[in-house]
Order: sequence, then structure tokens, then C-alpha cells
Amino acid sequence: MIVDMMSNVPKDVLEAIRSHQPISDTKLAALAAMAIEMVAKHGQPSPAIVKTFLENGYQERDPLYIVLAAAVKVLSNYSNQAFGTQVDDKFSAYKVD
Repeated sequence: MIVDMMSNVPKDVLEAIRSHQPISDTKLAALAAMAIEMVAKHGQPSPAIVKTFLENGYQERDPLYIVLAAAVKVLSNYSNQAFGTQVDDKFSAYKVD
């Protein structure tokens, strides 16, 4: 939900990410690939993913923002599950089962 409202990422790109479809914007595609790789490989992205990421205008410090975002999401998910937090009705469209 925050992504939809605050990130300025185009709606078609968000839909592509959610549905595992190609992303037309190469810079955002490189960011998505890096984020997916960082999470899937526990912070050890392949050299090819890193190279593409950097070639698309990102800097060597930028993966730290991905680590931060993943950490915040894990903290939120674990906290909500530990305490049985219910999704508010106004956010129900974003619920993932």
C-alpha cells in the first residue's frame, strides 16, 4: 500500500512486479531484480545482477536500502504474526494470504 501511494512507481510496474511479469522500465527492472535476488539469496546477489544494477544508474551503497526495506518488512510481518494483527478493512485490497 505504501508503495502505491508514496513511491511514485507507475501502477503498471507495480502490477508487473506483483504478477511476476517483465518490467518495461529497465532501471526499475534492475532494481526489482536486485531486490528479489537479495532476498532470495540471503544478501548474496550474483555478480551479473549486481553489474546490471550498477549499469542502470544505481550506486554501490544502494543495496543497503534494499536490505533496510527487507528488514522493515520482516519486522512488520513477524510482529503482526506474533500478535495476530488483523488487516484493517481499508487495507484489505492489499492483503496477501
